[in-house]
Amino acid sequence: MRTRDSFERAARNGFNIMMNQYPISPEDARERLQWYLDTLAAEDHPEGGHEAMMLVFLHIADSEEQAVDEARRAV
Repeated sequence: MRTRDSFERAARNGFNIMMNQYPISPEDARERLQWYLDTLAAEDHPEGGHEAMMLVFLHIADSEEQAVDEARRAV
């Protein structure tokens, strides 16, 4: 799901959603989730009746520098 239409269509049909944060910014992810929530409300779906999940990649190392270096090599 990337387009506004896809988020709105999912909400209109009452579907739950799963988003992948990579490669979009947190601001873009927030905006896309809001499209979904606004459409749910406009379609009179019950508040709290749907789920939205976001997958976020995480790499743990002994230092931030090491984590960034190791993750960069993997991408």
